[in-house]
Amino acid sequence: TRARFRVVNISDALIMTSVPSVTVDNGEIGRIAADHLLAVGLRRFAYYGLHQTRYAQERGTAFVSRLEDLGHSCARHEARPRFDSPHVDWMKEQKDLAKWLKSLEKPLGLLTASDPRARIALEACRLSDLRVPDDVAILGVNNDVTICEHCNPPLSSVSCNSELVGQKAAAMLDRLVSGRRLETREILVPPDGIVQRRSTD
Repeated sequence: TRARFRVVNISDALIMTSVPSVTVDNGEIGRIAADHLLAVGLRRFAYYGLHQTRYAQERGTAFVSRLEDLGHSCARHEARPRFDSPHVDWMKEQKDLAKWLKSLEKPLGLLTASDPRARIALEACRLSDLRVPDDVAILGVNNDVTICEHCNPPLSSVSCNSELVGQKAAAMLDRLVSGRRLETREILVPPDGIVQRRSTD
């Protein structure tokens, strides 16, 4: 017989419409990121995303939309290499990113799709002799302390409220296991703010 498992998705990188999910609200991430970069005094903006990736597209779209609503434009660069891509693809991506960043008017507020992408942007700035945060203020997403606090300068990041995502996912899974009906099959958890470090200081 086929085993039946109760599953709750907590990954916003996956699209599984048949599976209940609890994920961070990517739209709200984009909005509070825009508000943070505006609050530190920036007036030029860019977004470094990831080609054909749902969470990156949602964050970028909300970021650009928030800025446009407030009268600002935003440049975009969509990365193609994923983390299992060949080294040669990554070398080209970093050169392309460095060239793009160099071409933009400064000072610049840059939101990246994630903390690993923020670290890549930081390296691209170094390649282009761009100072962080003076020329480019970089904001990541996820608040991965291992990445953010071990960069030079340390990276500011949007915190994704992972603890609350976990709590709500556990509660949803408990309802499924006990046979109770779900009130909703999709829960979006708001991010719990910006952790500011030197990259947007």
